[in-house]
Amino acid sequence: MLRNALHITAAALLWIVFVYYWSIVLRRPMSADTKTALVTLSVLTAASIAFLTAWVFHNVRIHRTMNRRKTRRGVALDVRHDFLGRRIVMDPPAALKRSSYIEVEIVRSFLPGDPFERKIFRPRTSSGVKS
Repeated sequence: MLRNALHITAAALLWIVFVYYWSIVLRRPMSADTKTALVTLSVLTAASIAFLTAWVFHNVRIHRTMNRRKTRRGVALDVRHDFLGRRIVMDPPAALKRSSYIEVEIVRSFLPGDPFERKIFRPRTSSGVKS
């Protein structure tokens, strides 16, 4: 409770200082450069407000016209190749799921004029770590 009161007091004091400094600035005579800066800032502020308002209405329109998704979209995974284009070879998925450890091996094969790599997944019953 005290923390919130301190935050509110600090914010109010900072706004008072802000208004005081702007009152000092506004009492000074305006030059042509000051007017140009104020017009530029006003135009940029209005453009930002217009863009954000249009963006919000656009998103609201999309939300109203589309059905809400109840589930995740299905992703079609190509399990024949990994992200580097290597061919994937694996033992049956059920055996891999049951295994505590899975060994992954990259095997390079060279066909005449066409080298390629295979990524092989095999289940292992122990980690192979010697103690």
